Amino acid sequence: MLYDESFLALLPLPQPQERHPLINLKIRNPRILDILNIWFNDLLPEGNQDLFERLRDFRDSRNFIGAFWELVIFRYLRETGHKVLYNVDVNGKTPDFYWPEHNLIGDVVAISDPHHDDAASAHLHTLVTNINAEDLPFDLTISEFWFSKTTNPKFAPILEWLRGLDTIRNEELYEEAQEYEVAEAKIEVLIRPKTTGARVKSVGMFSLDSDQLKKAIKGRLRQKVKTYQRPLVVFVGEGLGFWTPDPDTMNMVLYGDWLVHFSRVSGQRATGPGTAANGIFNNRMKPGGLPANTQLSAVVLAKSLQATDRLGVWMGAFHKPEAVPPLPRSFFRLMAQFLISSDHGTECTLGWVDENNGILLGDPLP
Repeated sequence: MLYDESFLALLPLPQPQERHPLINLKIRNPRILDILNIWFNDLLPEGNQDLFERLRDFRDSRNFIGAFWELVIFRYLRETGHKVLYNVDVNGKTPDFYWPEHNLIGDVVAISDPHHDDAASAHLHTLVTNINAEDLPFDLTISEFWFSKTTNPKFAPILEWLRGLDTIRNEELYEEAQEYEVAEAKIEVLIRPKTTGARVKSVGMFSLDSDQLKKAIKGRLRQKVKTYQRPLVVFVGEGLGFWTPDPDTMNMVLYGDWLVHFSRVSGQRATGPGTAANGIFNNRMKPGGLPANTQLSAVVLAKSLQATDRLGVWMGAFHKPEAVPPLPRSFFRLMAQFLISSDHGTECTLGWVDENNGILLGDPLP
């Protein structure tokens, strides 16, 4: 059994500002673990040791979240009628998914903040614990932080600095970020009036910025195209951290920054408003004018919604106009789809069609 009583008893107690999703699920939403148990048994009755171990990994958050999305997306595909296999050998490689009737493969990536599990996160946990033990007269959010990789930070001076913020006039205290910087640490906090009772509860967060996020997604997509060199769908699952992939970010990554038009003329830039040409799907030209990445048939963004007795997910499929071969809209039925919405021969306009608010998974498999 994936999550039996003996395994759950071994999980460590959640720490202040706990970041590991498996530990949080045990405490806050154990129903999801029950759902994953059922799905693992239904979908993989003979088991899969690699997926089993990653779904039980409570030390590496990114290892767990990648496995989580593999299982959830597999369930989505099977529940919506796809004849798809999981983790089988295809010409010496083992992609996450394989559609035999289409000779198509699929792989999952989860885009997380690369620093989610590093030493800085541990320092942040310690700092937040110390702040939460203070009786400060205001609430605060740690909006940015940096810790030296070679010198452990001294937390006492940071706490002393926080206590001293009470002497600043309210207009300056609440309207501007407050910064603390020494050789081994830099902290930026946002202060707000006290609302949480006897003791302040600080909130620590960190994130990729927008450009880093786009670069991370582009890098993973190029890696998949290079690895498989055949028709491919990549599923991008929202990972861990404050800033996760969203539809607007995916538009910019794939079609260019706010690209709304796509030129059918090889090597020619589209002339529509807001056009840019720096995406994975657009203006990636090889010598001779042939478009690149045509084997990347589509990219699907996967985001999780609320879970009760069933698990809600939202999927949005971003089609590549020049994919070889192109995937029909019917392949992604029940998904929101971003594809050609109008066609003028040499130039077409891209937009959302078949929009939906997600789907609740948990019905019997067909």
